[in-house]
Amino acid sequence: MGSVKYVYDKTINMEDIILQKEEVESVEWMDAGYVYNACMNHDPLFCISESNIQVFIDYLKRQEQQ
Repeated sequence: MGSVKYVYDKTINMEDIILQKEEVESVEWMDAGYVYNACMNHDPLFCISESNIQVFIDYLKRQEQQ
């Protein structure tokens, strides 16, 4: 099964997050530039396609412009 990526852009308290063990294997916070570079270099640890990471980067750029 492939992984699912989400962008959550609200302030949260990490202690308030409750994850369902059956639905979430892991959660990691990563620098977007690091993930983008890893994907563009076909790092096998990242299962995000180049087109999907580009959608994410474009989203972040639009958010910065607002």
